[in-house]
Amino acid sequence: MIVIRAAAPALLADEIRKVDPNAKVVIDSDLVMSKYTQGIWENSRTFKNRWSLLESWRLKKFEKQLYQKDYLFLFANSEDDRFIREHYVKPSSWKGNTAMLPNAVRFDAAAPTPPKGKSFLYFGALDSKPNIDAFVFLMDDVYPHMAEALAKHGATLDVAGRRVQPIYHELVEKHSASEHVRILGEVDDMTKTIMDASFSVFPVRNGTGTRVRVLDAAKAKRTAVTTSKGAEGYDMGEDALFVRDDASDYAKAVVKLLDEPDLAARMGETLFEKAHHEFSEESVGDALLKSLEEWSGA
Repeated sequence: MIVIRAAAPALLADEIRKVDPNAKVVIDSDLVMSKYTQGIWENSRTFKNRWSLLESWRLKKFEKQLYQKDYLFLFANSEDDRFIREHYVKPSSWKGNTAMLPNAVRFDAAAPTPPKGKSFLYFGALDSKPNIDAFVFLMDDVYPHMAEALAKHGATLDVAGRRVQPIYHELVEKHSASEHVRILGEVDDMTKTIMDASFSVFPVRNGTGTRVRVLDAAKAKRTAVTTSKGAEGYDMGEDALFVRDDASDYAKAVVKLLDEPDLAARMGETLFEKAHHEFSEESVGDALLKSLEEWSGA
């Protein structure tokens, strides 16, 4: 059995099959990159962003050829599997098989501590296009609906992560939000920063795979408000995670958690329990081993 990490080097499998035609090939697809780049284009159809459209066309051609092969493909979630089957694979020519390999985390952090103050957190790699797009949505569309509540509670939205781009400061200035939105940038200990907050927000609208930020929040026993795209691959329920796509509804969910800190705490506990059961390294590893054994006939 040969396992190839990510779809990009999948052409190596052709060379492997020349040496051993019976080799069983596993491709850890991770992200469906054409879906990812197409989403970037759809969120910003500009001449400056034309690379995303051209790259999505190139990747689509490559992936359509790849997913016709008799390999085992590992997807981060069932939505990516469904997308491939609906758009790239004809049922009559489908020779491969699929299994799930979601993101996983170690639930070995120090015992979560109570949040400090009335802050909530936006975190991640601050130079990635999906994260920048999410913050634009958060400030331009969501923030006006929750600014009054932040002032009422004396609450702050903290923004933490590496490689802060100028647009973060520009958006804070644009909305005169410096009193309630703090750009922390890179922090020494992200887990501690998550614990210091009451809950997290990540309104991502583009990308593929399961968002590890849900799990980062979960292991700190903090709930989150996200979008359908941000919750893709998770089925946690309203008692653990708020999923809202409309800007007004998103703001209402944030305000509800600010108004009801006990609810936020209970949801954090529930998210921890559910995520630990399904997405700990042990659980994901055991499920993967079972899938490989069933597929290979071992």
